Amino acid sequence: MQPIIARCGNRCDLCPIFRDNFTSEQAGAINEGLYKYHHRGEGPRPHYTVPCDGCLGDRHVAREGCLIRACVIKKSFANCARCPQMYCQLLEEDMAVIEGSLSQHRGAIPETDFEKFFRPFLIREALAHLREEQQIE
Repeated sequence: MQPIIARCGNRCDLCPIFRDNFTSEQAGAINEGLYKYHHRGEGPRPHYTVPCDGCLGDRHVAREGCLIRACVIKKSFANCARCPQMYCQLLEEDMAVIEGSLSQHRGAIPETDFEKFFRPFLIREALAHLREEQQIE
């Protein structure tokens, strides 16, 4: 599968909620993994029951009301890699969730969980790669 990069830099093609990866049979395990790693086992539990179509289109998106998506669309960019203020406060706050969780769980994350719950959301890595690939300064 060709990489599908969300507006923020998430890898939709690797995301467990993305339409090509999500099944209702796996929903419980996906929600538990997201709660454990992304929510650090605190607050309300995610309850995804339908797949996300990705934020590049106008169909169902998992993160309705995403401020990063709205910003990128307003600026008419494909994704944050095109923005001169790529690492703005909105993006830094979003990346802090995954980077903080990754730091907290370092060494205790099974490889399958890393690939499913972290690899798709390594925004900093994905955007840096896009900028380099597309020769954006």
